[in-house]
Amino acid sequence: MSEEFGGFAGAYIDEADPDEEGLRPLSDAEIVQIILAYKKDSEDVRKEQRDSISDANMDCYFLRQDVSNKVRGQSTEYLPDVAQAADHAGALIKRGLTGYGQYFDVDLSKAMPAPLPGQPDTRLTGEDAEKILRQHLEPQQTPLGETPSLPLVLEDAVKTALFQSLAIIKVCGDFLVTGHMKLEQEPFFAELDDGTLIQGEPIERLILDEIPEWKLRIYVVRPKDIYLDPTGENRFIIEESECDYHEVMEAAQGEHALYDAEAVARMPRDFRDADRDAELQTETNESVQLGKSARKRTKLLEFWGDIIDTQGNLRYKNVMATVANEHTLIQRPLKNPYWHQRKPYVISPLIRVPFSVWHRAVFDYAVPLNEAENELFNLILDGAIQAVWGIREVQADMLENEKDIEQGIPQAFTALRKPEAPPGVPSIMVTQGGTVPPESLATLQLLSQRLQQATMINEIRLGQTPGGKTTATAVSEAQASSSMYFESIIFDLEQGFIQPLLWMSWLTLLQHVKEWGRKPALRNLIGENTARALAQMSPEQVFMTYGESAAFRVYGLSSVLARTKEFQKLMAFLDMMQRNDMLKQEAAKLLSPRRLIDQICRALNLDFSQLEMTDEEKLEQFGQMVQQSGFSGQDAMGNAEGFGRPSAPSRGGSSLPGEIRQVSNPMAGLNSRQRSY
Repeated sequence: MSEEFGGFAGAYIDEADPDEEGLRPLSDAEIVQIILAYKKDSEDVRKEQRDSISDANMDCYFLRQDVSNKVRGQSTEYLPDVAQAADHAGALIKRGLTGYGQYFDVDLSKAMPAPLPGQPDTRLTGEDAEKILRQHLEPQQTPLGETPSLPLVLEDAVKTALFQSLAIIKVCGDFLVTGHMKLEQEPFFAELDDGTLIQGEPIERLILDEIPEWKLRIYVVRPKDIYLDPTGENRFIIEESECDYHEVMEAAQGEHALYDAEAVARMPRDFRDADRDAELQTETNESVQLGKSARKRTKLLEFWGDIIDTQGNLRYKNVMATVANEHTLIQRPLKNPYWHQRKPYVISPLIRVPFSVWHRAVFDYAVPLNEAENELFNLILDGAIQAVWGIREVQADMLENEKDIEQGIPQAFTALRKPEAPPGVPSIMVTQGGTVPPESLATLQLLSQRLQQATMINEIRLGQTPGGKTTATAVSEAQASSSMYFESIIFDLEQGFIQPLLWMSWLTLLQHVKEWGRKPALRNLIGENTARALAQMSPEQVFMTYGESAAFRVYGLSSVLARTKEFQKLMAFLDMMQRNDMLKQEAAKLLSPRRLIDQICRALNLDFSQLEMTDEEKLEQFGQMVQQSGFSGQDAMGNAEGFGRPSAPSRGGSSLPGEIRQVSNPMAGLNSRQRSY
């Protein structure tokens, strides 16, 4: 079996030796049938357990409803409660993950021993790793446009999981042809009348230089495009995607070819999947029909995992393979090309269900309530309209022109009666047609309350004033319950989603360090000496040195809550010292005001350098001390030199919008004397 690594350009895996294993090699058709059978098993389970719920959730988000049972004139309004709650929840989770400044740290302290005394330290530090990751996770220009930044990718993944249960992101790398303009000069010669050639100013032209560059790719995968092992053993993952035929042809050519060119030439050139187009229309509310264009589409099934034959024998372990148009194997089983040896997907639910594969979405229970609320609201609306308009009874033979009422009787309609119509007999009579019972309004209010409980997004979070006689205590308790719910989701995403995402991104970058580690921009990022030392190492050395030993710490809202608790403890401690005279005296002897201020600034995430006195203010204070104390200049100077300042916090700044007070109100329960601190 081939052990060659190094990106997607590795060798195909050899089949099991029939002489040793007694197994004949699997044909391309057999491998295709095995992969399609895996896909069918996963799809059947997902459709039974998840797809119908996800479709109903997306219909609710896009305000789509079945009105086939409605007759002409009935209301068909759709209340956007779930849609608004989903947008708010997505923004809330995104802010909790990445909205508080720096949200991750990298620890490389165990990567290499410290250099000997007197030798320069050229090791890659954790801060260097953060800079490299941040640079590759920022938006980048590609032939198909600009890639989104990591916060936007996370927002899309989280919003997908709100309705379809799973947030799925793929971490990979591709060689993309990028164009760079360069200036070229061509010599120019002019011929004089006597035939003499003279050299003139060179002609300058901008030339487009297209070169393949390796790029880290991080993108969201639709849950319906992923086929997971229904047993929960994670034996395989299959990703379904579509692209133009010419893209597959380009990927089968050149030094970094992904697919077998001969197999690509044999496969059908156009494959339209109507079911997938319908699914995309359901999830995006946009049509994706390409029937009038000449574009040829190709459907790809990218397989990652173990291949087991029809007899139950494990034929390939931890491999990747690609099937085109559910017919042709354009990439035979290849040993997992990533050195971290994981499947390149990070998958996490928002609401976990023990032992489940697909888990549960946040709005699974809220959508049926929104639909019931719609029905009741439309009935109330119909009753109100009917109460205003009533039921019209018409004596058509009394009207001069019966065609005036063929389309109904509009508002402020004036009827022209026939001269022979009997006087005193109305040609149009209105009777009471409907009312709005008070019980219906109470039921609508009850449904609205239950819907808020199901979404955990109350009126306050939506920027609305609570109706009725709602007490401040009830509002506070509702806010605390909602905050605790989303904080739990955010904590799980920090540890179970973003942390493995960063870890996989870092290891993928290290594997391809030769593609980006020798660029001049890296020297400006991490320094000349460190960049030179990194360039002198082989990719294998870089991976083994800085890969497995890297430790990631992800924090967002969790760091804010930790600082909040620290601030609460400091305030409680100061209140205790203030209340007890004996403790106050001992505290004055033992405590350092400078360190206490330092701790308070760290808890509030304040940069003390923005609060301390300027040099002019220090000189002015020094002069006042000399005048008031009567000390000599030397004594006063000694006191001034003893003036210190706390160190600035290592992360964040003073621009964070009052998150300490907003998250959990740390001043609650403290008396006014505490606020003097």
